[in-house]
Amino acid sequence: MTALRIANKLVNEAFQFANQRHAGGSFCRPTTNKVADASLYEEIILKSIFLTTAVLLSATAFAHAADVRVTGATAFADTLEEGEAITAIRVELPTNVAATEIDRDTFSVPGFDIIGTYVNDSGERDEADAQGNYVFVELARDTVPGNSTGKTLIYYDGMNERQDVAVSVRLNGPVDLADGDRLLPGVFTSNGLINELADRFELVSFTDSNGYTVNYRLFVPEGYEQASDSNEDLPIVIFFHGAGEKGLNNDVQILGNPSALEYARDAAQARHPAFVMAPQSSSFETGEWAARTGTETDPSFAPSQSMAAAIEALDDVIGNYDIDEDRVYGVGLSAGSRGVMISSVTHPDLYAAQLNIASADIYTDEQIQGVVDKPTWILLAEDETEERITNTTALADQYERLGAVVERRIGDDALNGFLRGDKADAQIMEQMEAADAAGANVMLTHLRAGTVLPSAHWSWMYGFNNAALQDWLFAQRRGAE
Repeated sequence: MTALRIANKLVNEAFQFANQRHAGGSFCRPTTNKVADASLYEEIILKSIFLTTAVLLSATAFAHAADVRVTGATAFADTLEEGEAITAIRVELPTNVAATEIDRDTFSVPGFDIIGTYVNDSGERDEADAQGNYVFVELARDTVPGNSTGKTLIYYDGMNERQDVAVSVRLNGPVDLADGDRLLPGVFTSNGLINELADRFELVSFTDSNGYTVNYRLFVPEGYEQASDSNEDLPIVIFFHGAGEKGLNNDVQILGNPSALEYARDAAQARHPAFVMAPQSSSFETGEWAARTGTETDPSFAPSQSMAAAIEALDDVIGNYDIDEDRVYGVGLSAGSRGVMISSVTHPDLYAAQLNIASADIYTDEQIQGVVDKPTWILLAEDETEERITNTTALADQYERLGAVVERRIGDDALNGFLRGDKADAQIMEQMEAADAAGANVMLTHLRAGTVLPSAHWSWMYGFNNAALQDWLFAQRRGAE
């Protein structure tokens, strides 16, 4: 029986009772007090109306108090210093929930610590409203060097690969929604993964004049999607990844570490608006960016097929966007640092400046002579492998012998690689100021042994995170005195 039918029945029965009572029906003895009878009549009618209203209201509330479940969930990730990791879950509800109904204990995520929750109706991370149908569950970021909590990449056979991500989430108890429905507890699994900064890099494939295809990611500053005469030309940074990020997936070069992403962050773009290009070398090449063409006793190097295609792709990007050809910057780490060197010595007029982190090869005097005046920064940990220390030290000495002025921070003057932020910037700024005073264009920087963790090879965590190094890079211009 519906609430309306129940209400009608109550009203009808109340009127029948009142009429019978007032008229002296068979079930009730009449009174001789007409005033009392009238009062009783009114009382019965009022009570019936009150009861009917209560039934209708309770029935309406009951009709909306449905049991519902979570509609869906999406994992959010960030590329942290040691690689991409899950950092939040966005839970989608069928209707709005008040922020006051949600707290840290509302959900649990096995394997993670929850550091906060908030709701909104936009689905955008970091926005908090009084109510909404999205709940963001922020997860703690593991800062212990070498830990793997929430990591999305798996390192196998010398390469990183992104795994399929499905995070289990538990709603620990019922939650009252804004419309009166009740969200039932239970376990559900995330579907999909969003890395907001990495996802802003376009996916591109380019086939060079030899028919070789190279994949790359491209960050395009807002307002520069199409070339326009009204745009001021901007610089471009081309980042060459290390050996662990080669492949055909066109993603791990910006997921394995945040090096390229550091130039695309909002704070970095506010200081230095720029395009950022991150090509990926093929997994079929053993040399990544620099192919060995010599012998162990007489080593020599040449651009790999991936490097040759990447340089053509860079020329194509420069030709299609509003880019300042005098402000092209080559940066790289490990095998990518070798890539910066081989592309620099084979294209000596390409870069306005270069940043070489954690590796170098051996080049002839003739090759180095072509770039001896180029602003160059070489950075690595002093407890790196003997080969890398030997080669980078020899390279700095070679630059100096051929006429460059070199400013070093090595030995007792090595820097603290554990620092970040303003303190790390101050260390680099001190070396920059000394270089300016000495007229140096080449810098060699060692990071103190034991301060680059979990591996001494990972000095790029310090180097690309450093705002002062970015400032130095963008201050350089090709052809400037």
